Amino acid sequence: MPLKFDLKYTYTFFILAVMLLLMMMWHLGYWGVLETSEARYAEISREMLASGNWIKPQLLGIYHFDKPIITYWISGFGQYLFGVNPFGCRFFLQVAYLFQLFLVFKISVHLFSSTRKAFFAFLIYAGFPLVLISVRNLTTDAYLNTFELLGVYLWIRHTLARKPLWLYLFFIDLGVAILTKGPVGLLLPLLMIYPIQKILAPERKNVNAIHVWAGTALMLLIGSSWFVALVAQSPKLYHFFMGQQIIDRMFHAQVLRRNEPFWYYLAYFPLLLFPFILLIPQTVIRAIRKKDNTVRLILLFGIGIPLLFFSISSSKRVLYVLPMAPYVAILAGWLLDELPWPRLKKYAWMTSLFYLILLLATGAVFLGMIPSITIVPTLPAWIILLAGMGLLMASVCNMTKTKLIAQSLLFPVCLIPVSTYILHQAGTDINAITPVVNYLEAEHLDQRKIVVWDKRLPSLAFELEKEVYSVYDKNADLDRNTAFQENDNWKKNLINIHQPDEVSYLKQLINQPSILLVKGKDFPGDFKWILQTYPNLRTIGKWSIYY
Repeated sequence: MPLKFDLKYTYTFFILAVMLLLMMMWHLGYWGVLETSEARYAEISREMLASGNWIKPQLLGIYHFDKPIITYWISGFGQYLFGVNPFGCRFFLQVAYLFQLFLVFKISVHLFSSTRKAFFAFLIYAGFPLVLISVRNLTTDAYLNTFELLGVYLWIRHTLARKPLWLYLFFIDLGVAILTKGPVGLLLPLLMIYPIQKILAPERKNVNAIHVWAGTALMLLIGSSWFVALVAQSPKLYHFFMGQQIIDRMFHAQVLRRNEPFWYYLAYFPLLLFPFILLIPQTVIRAIRKKDNTVRLILLFGIGIPLLFFSISSSKRVLYVLPMAPYVAILAGWLLDELPWPRLKKYAWMTSLFYLILLLATGAVFLGMIPSITIVPTLPAWIILLAGMGLLMASVCNMTKTKLIAQSLLFPVCLIPVSTYILHQAGTDINAITPVVNYLEAEHLDQRKIVVWDKRLPSLAFELEKEVYSVYDKNADLDRNTAFQENDNWKKNLINIHQPDEVSYLKQLINQPSILLVKGKDFPGDFKWILQTYPNLRTIGKWSIYY
């Protein structure tokens, strides 16, 4: 298929990509790390940077082997460059976003031999809520998605050039994907091998088996390096990785409290790709009617089979299906280019209404019209919001396909920057500990020993850059796996209130200059003797600070 190359789309792509990167950097560190997976990744990376131990990740002084090493390394490097702060943690996520945009564009160019279709796919992908969520909150999913996309692109280059270099780069990338999130990182790149071969080089013979075996060996060597290094030091880790981290995640997610029903992704995946996900049913119909083998193969191997796999898998989280998002964007871009404009008008008005509602809802928050949310917008926030409204109105006037698809940019260039102000002011309502940290620093309490009651709070340790002491009562999050500890030093930071010897240690600790941090106002009656040590109380959001 000859390439339909239009230079204006390529130039516009690079201009918009740079603009998007700048907008994604806007106030990137304006809100604290959230007490979710982000706080864990941030604190583990900080402890790595502080200790110099880049092989054994630790969370609050206890080894944490639940995820492979790559995300910690990237986040740690960001903190090395920009300091221990939210910006340093999130910086390379925005770089990954930019790289994903480039890969979606290039993959689409090769699959459909059209820069116009590729440009449409890029615009759609840039505005997917699922994609934007993944790069605004530090987890491993955005990096895994990047390496999976890169693997697909490298296989395309190998298929076209038939040079061993691209093949070996493909296998190296797969090895890094394994080091990012385990064997699941192989799923999409391996699934896409067959459709890429059928689309781009159906008549060519298979690749040299020697290079395939050598590349596979290289992939396994890289992908298993961290696991092998750890198991060599502690053989018990083999059963941990194979049992809990692979088998339990696949078949016994109730052990990890992540089991969801089969229909979980069928409900949530479309919501986070709205509104362009609505084009996929029509894509299926058109592909069948037109007997378009390229589209059918992408539908099956890029969306259908992975969706079935993730739905059958016992462990479910929304971002697990992120690697399917590029193929939704690629197919939606194809359909929008193929369909005549009259058939898109109803869809165009519905899409415009969707973005108008989002912008008006944000304005309502700014004006205080929603009683449960109190936000004081700044002048830049109003300017960005009004600019977004102006862009939407401009796209509605004399609507075209390009203007319709460009509406998806309202998310990254308007709603994402505006959300930084909302997140900054929401504080403890979004599980950020920053308001508490600000108070401790203002009152010069941050130099005291900090005791946290029945909560694992890595965000506090991260923002204060110091160790915290957790008192374990009933919270399962504090029932840490200590089987791989090399000594008992961890006990000084994790105190079991039901062990008499540890209660004695707690009494010694709180009799020193210290504060007690409790979530909520209720405190177990059996342990109220602890509060007698602290004459002062300050409440900030959900937290009670005793000192």
